[in-house]
Amino acid sequence: MGIGVFLEELRDSEVLLQAMALIGVGFAVKVVPSLSLVARRFSRRDSLAVGAILAGQLGVVIALADLDLDLGLITGGQRAGATMLVAVSVVVSLPAFGVLAKPLPVSTGT
Repeated sequence: MGIGVFLEELRDSEVLLQAMALIGVGFAVKVVPSLSLVARRFSRRDSLAVGAILAGQLGVVIALADLDLDLGLITGGQRAGATMLVAVSVVVSLPAFGVLAKPLPVSTGT
């Protein structure tokens, strides 16, 4: 397994569509529940910021996908989709948090 195998798997349009669906679900399961914070008097923007930063915490997905592949529970294409989910979440979640989160007040030290 290496990056070459990952890229090769994504050439299949069906695998790529499944990967895109997995990315959508991966973000939805983190962002949608964070909107419940609105009921706790968080702003919608702050709630989305929380969901965005949580979506970036998916690194264990690659390790689990490797294990599942070794056990024959998923296909190579599904592993590629999981890897793509992690890559996209890392690239998208931190900038999204930066845009959505309010800056902290700067202390002047006095």
